[in-house]
Amino acid sequence: MSGRRAFLTGLTTNLVNPKMVTFAIAFLPRFVDPGLGRVWLRFVVLGAVPVVLEIVVDGTVELPAGRIDTATGGVFLGLGVRSALDR
Repeated sequence: MSGRRAFLTGLTTNLVNPKMVTFAIAFLPRFVDPGLGRVWLRFVVLGAVPVVLEIVVDGTVELPAGRIDTATGGVFLGLGVRSALDR
């Protein structure tokens, strides 16, 4: 899957996710004071914070996961060979 396709799939999933919509509608307006001006900018910044945090957390977990997957496969192969040789 290309990077663009993966991004669009993730974006679509989040946009139709009722939890995300409920969060944005119920939680974010509490932190926006219309008297301070630029309401749209405050919503953009407050909406971007969870997205950035999710990218950092998911990236931290998922990038090493490819290496862990390879290492785990090697361990299972080794255990399989050992089990076969023990019999």
